[in-house]
Amino acid sequence: MKTLIIPLAELKGAICDFNPDKLFIAEWCLDLYGFLTRDEFNKRLDKINIHIENYSLMSEKVKTRLYWISGILAILVIVIATAVYQASISDYYMNNFNINNLNNLNNSQPPSYENAIAITTTVEALIGALTFFIKYLIEQKSKELAKNFEKNLKSLLTEYNNQDNPTANWRFVWRSVLSHFNIEINANSDGNFKGKAVPKYVEHAEILLEINDALSNLTAHRVHVNEEIADV
Repeated sequence: MKTLIIPLAELKGAICDFNPDKLFIAEWCLDLYGFLTRDEFNKRLDKINIHIENYSLMSEKVKTRLYWISGILAILVIVIATAVYQASISDYYMNNFNINNLNNLNNSQPPSYENAIAITTTVEALIGALTFFIKYLIEQKSKELAKNFEKNLKSLLTEYNNQDNPTANWRFVWRSVLSHFNIEINANSDGNFKGKAVPKYVEHAEILLEINDALSNLTAHRVHVNEEIADV
């Protein structure tokens, strides 16, 4: 059994592009000899890529952009709320500081700072809750798109399998791939620092083309096609 791995690559787009083009990219190799010619393999791959054009996926890059946008909007709301409050303080003193009101100025009370702190705290809490809710919605939408993408791609691969079984079998899989490490550093009570590296994984979409090679002396042979799955 030989396995051909065909990864999904995300093409580079503009920063504001939240639905960049994606393609399954692979090249014909000798392991396909006797099963599909170069032209036949390319036609199969082109048909797959045309099929997935109508079904979006939300990559980690897109989700990160959406997280940043929601965070920036939250900061802007805080800045605007602070500016509005400071403007109200300034208007209060400008309206009351005149010759006729000098005697009454000491008896008047400016807006309460305690109330301002309470309002600011409430606004920050609401922004935090809103940011968390937006992140939840993004994650749910991402899962929904992934399920829809997988469902519709599998329908096409089923057609291929009806033609190619038992010589070959097409499968769609999600593969967990190491993305990066989160470095966490904590300080102990004695002043020492303790750190750890937490691995973070992302799921990459792949098509596995399993080819029955009964005449081969190799019982297991794994071929990586275009293993570099970074941006093209």
